[in-house]
Amino acid sequence: MARLELLLAVALAVASLFLVYFIITRYRQESSGPVGELYAATVRQARSPGFFEALGVPDTLDGRFDVLSVHIHAVLRRLKEIGAGASSTADRRRISRFAQRIHDHMMADMENNLRQLGTGDLAVGKRVKEMASALYGSMEAYDEGLDGDEASLHGALARNLYRLGDPSSAQSAAMASYVRALHDALARQDGSNLLEGRVVFPEVPSTVHRDH
Repeated sequence: MARLELLLAVALAVASLFLVYFIITRYRQESSGPVGELYAATVRQARSPGFFEALGVPDTLDGRFDVLSVHIHAVLRRLKEIGAGASSTADRRRISRFAQRIHDHMMADMENNLRQLGTGDLAVGKRVKEMASALYGSMEAYDEGLDGDEASLHGALARNLYRLGDPSSAQSAAMASYVRALHDALARQDGSNLLEGRVVFPEVPSTVHRDH
């Protein structure tokens, strides 16, 4: 029995190593192409100091993930719109696969970051699942917020982006305006540019009144 348990443990360890190798290899391959370029540009925008210094988002790992989620949602929503307007089934599938690769690249990046921080294999898997669940929940909330009125969008931001913060009403309003501008900016950009990894984001506010 002990020998069988040892063999199972070794098999699981080997499988885990192969999985990590596959994820890292795929992550590196994607990093040098349009998927990686679009994702890297999105990360750079999400790391803009204005979100944390002016708009009241906590400058923590969770806060940075939440800001990135806002931008990943915007990119994926725009890709979905582009796909819906594609002229052929093949193009729709190609765009859908591209969007899925953006999502997968983000999850691989999160996993890579956790490992660099020294998080163990079991904890990494659990944490990535939690992050994926949080991303899905926030994207659904942002869809509802953007399709609704300003109160709906403010509520979505309060429950997700500001779940660990305490922004002023001015900061919340400025963030909601930025999110609208973000989606408007992406809507004006040609789909072929996004699919080639090129994107232009709006300016992030650098100062906002903090009065409640």
